[in-house]
This record gives sequence, structure tokens and C-alpha cells, in this order.
Amino acid sequence: MRFNFYGITAYINLKCKCGKFYGITAYKNLKCKCGKRVKRQKRFEQSINPWNIKTPTQIYEEEAKNAEQWKTEFELCRQCQEGLK
Repeated sequence: MRFNFYGITAYINLKCKCGKFYGITAYKNLKCKCGKRVKRQKRFEQSINPWNIKTPTQIYEEEAKNAEQWKTEFELCRQCQEGLK
């Protein structure tokens, strides 16, 4: 399922492998200080188990906040990270 939540384009994947995994895949598309485009994606997820007493809605809201915070962080391109430019 694809959705846009507070400016975060994300996909929700519900998987069932020895338990359920609720997560969000967030994407960001920025410009580096050198002017190149930087595309990143990151998966935010938690598993449902007896020790994690959160509901799927609580997990979704928590991970959406984490994804929103990650999306606002500045990223450098690989060349700038390596000091080539």
C-alpha cells in the first residue's frame, strides 16, 4: 500500500514470517551541497511479539514519526562523503 503521510512517500508492508512485521519504507530525494541529486530509502519496522505490547496502529504512528525525522536529515552524495569533490 502506498501513501503520503506528512510529505513522506512511503510503502507499508505487512509480512508474516514467524510473526508479523509492521513497517514503513520511506524515500527521500534531495540535493547535495555540490548540486547532485541524492536518493535514499530506509526501512522502519517493528515486530509484533508477546513482549512488544504495542498495537499495530501505535507501531505505525511511531515509525511514521521516525521516518519523518529521518527524511528531514541532510544527506551528502557519495563523492562528497569520500572527499573527492
